[in-house]
Amino acid sequence: MEEWSTYAVANFIPFTAEVYLRLIERVNAAWWPLHLATTVIGIGALALAFTGRRLAGPLLALLWGWAAYGFLQQFYVNLNWASVWFARGFYLQALLLTLLIFTTHQGSKVPPARLRSGVLLAALGLFWPLISLIGRGTLRQTEVVGIHADPTTIFALGVILLMQRGWWLWVLLPMPLLWCLISGLSLWVLGQFQAGLLLAAPMTAILGLCWRTPKE
Repeated sequence: MEEWSTYAVANFIPFTAEVYLRLIERVNAAWWPLHLATTVIGIGALALAFTGRRLAGPLLALLWGWAAYGFLQQFYVNLNWASVWFARGFYLQALLLTLLIFTTHQGSKVPPARLRSGVLLAALGLFWPLISLIGRGTLRQTEVVGIHADPTTIFALGVILLMQRGWWLWVLLPMPLLWCLISGLSLWVLGQFQAGLLLAAPMTAILGLCWRTPKE
């Protein structure tokens, strides 16, 4: 137990910021121009989620599935052996999202607090390329929903808040919340300012779920 107390988060990150950013560049070079298609799918999923349409779930599942394969399984695994397990978690999440076509409450009203949190997180995911560009100064290191895990997770978290309720909501939340925590801590160690956004995302989601106005 005393030995474990000497470890910090940095001891579990087996790569540097430079290596990680180079990985982002390789992912972008490998899959461009698929970024355009995943962005359009994301916008479509968000639009459908606003009206509770069931097709939003499968569209979101496509983004999760591709992020699992194209990012975690094909590239991130070269930096972190645990990426194999992360990818499996993403595939499971994609399966669960596909099942939303059978469970989503069409046209159901979303509470105001959850609506605000959902829109904020979904918009954050879609605008992640701009955030990456501001922080890193080059298009080669930008991250896009459906291609990279971080924007995909934050975007999905927002869409889930907009389109799902009841016990099924709590089935869908653990994986996005866990990834936000894991990736947020990793980027914090690497000195990437996006870490703060990833760590704030779970709090934003939980606040949206728990906050109640007098009229509710």
